[in-house]
Amino acid sequence: MADFGNIKLDDKYIESNILKKFITKFTNIEDIENIYNKKIYTTEDLKCFNKKGLQDLCNKKNIKIKENTKEITNKELINRLTNFDSKNIKIHINDIENFIKKSTKDKNGEINDMREDIILNIINKNIPLKYYKKNSKWEDLRKALNEWIIRIKEKEFPRMKDEVIKFEKKGGRKNSYDFIMKVSGKSGRNNSEKEYKIEFKYNTNSIEGAPQFSSPSNPDKYFIGEKYVKYYYDNYLDKIVKKANEVLEKDNKDLLGKPDRDVYIETINNNNPLCMVKYKELGEQNKEFSTYCNEQSKKSINEFMKKCELNTGSLSEYLCESQKDKHYMLYHNGTFIYDKNKNNDIYKIKRGGVIIKAPNFICETVSNNKLEVMLRWKNGNGIAYPAFQISRKIPIKKDLIKLLKNNNIEFSTKSLVADLRSLLDKNGIIY
Repeated sequence: MADFGNIKLDDKYIESNILKKFITKFTNIEDIENIYNKKIYTTEDLKCFNKKGLQDLCNKKNIKIKENTKEITNKELINRLTNFDSKNIKIHINDIENFIKKSTKDKNGEINDMREDIILNIINKNIPLKYYKKNSKWEDLRKALNEWIIRIKEKEFPRMKDEVIKFEKKGGRKNSYDFIMKVSGKSGRNNSEKEYKIEFKYNTNSIEGAPQFSSPSNPDKYFIGEKYVKYYYDNYLDKIVKKANEVLEKDNKDLLGKPDRDVYIETINNNNPLCMVKYKELGEQNKEFSTYCNEQSKKSINEFMKKCELNTGSLSEYLCESQKDKHYMLYHNGTFIYDKNKNNDIYKIKRGGVIIKAPNFICETVSNNKLEVMLRWKNGNGIAYPAFQISRKIPIKKDLIKLLKNNNIEFSTKSLVADLRSLLDKNGIIY
């Protein structure tokens, strides 16, 4: 039981590794009480709670969860809570600075969540009016978002009148997009309702210019023959167990057993597999153990990729399906740009077009683009959640210049790579 003066929060509701940060962050008793009593909370606040805590919040908010509770992720529960009553999200006036400036790599996820919260609440008209009056950057962002709305209306629902637009935050393992945009209004004499999948990308002015665009879980679905999870269990997990117990033995703590093989294979493809919880906690607390897990993770991926075969057909099918019907909200230099994928060939991998450069598969597509498919662990190297990270492989400056010359496009050799890519995008040249 965590004791905050006259308020007691049950530890089972709070992630153990975050408990100290939670206590440090909310030194004001009223702040803690507000969060636990569901008066106010941000996405960041909700991350302090584990699945039991989030489910408790959902139950007290009467938010029904239809999915199997073992399958639903913490992120999906957080999305339910933030979408349930957006006016309860506590966004500070200074958060606009974090929206505009680029974040460091270690803060990418956290800052991007905050950006999505800001977009959601500007469009849903939940931002206090005083923010727009006190800081012109808020007003600039609102105007830029309104321009984006105008662009998508022109393309997708130009004849609809008196439309009302609402955003819902999505994301999570089951969704390959960030928002659902719900539009209702008059179409002729009839009422009309439409829904659009919206993907938000920061610091890019084209779909092709966005680097990472997909992160499918359970990568074994895309291997022919040898499977990575089984390979890792049979060849590396014993080493992880042995190292964990060496570390625990030094501190006179209870030793850990090796998870059952079937249970491991069935549950490892999520953020917090129960069979590896103790190992994950040890990795967060002990640098020697986490370093060892990193080393074994890299070694296992390098060795596995020498013997595996990528199923380019099933991966291409997944990519085409996951990008289908998506509309893009691209943010670049203070402007939101509307775009929509017009060429599925950039997701279709050529047969025989795969080169292995561990931990990456370099895949050539039908449109002569290159994709970088990285095999990695998302939530603790060698411990939890193996997945792919898929991104466009952007050509180096020399190759971009060659493309510009071949297409008789004027440019300056002093231009930055981003400017060269922008020129190619404007001229419709695929790279």
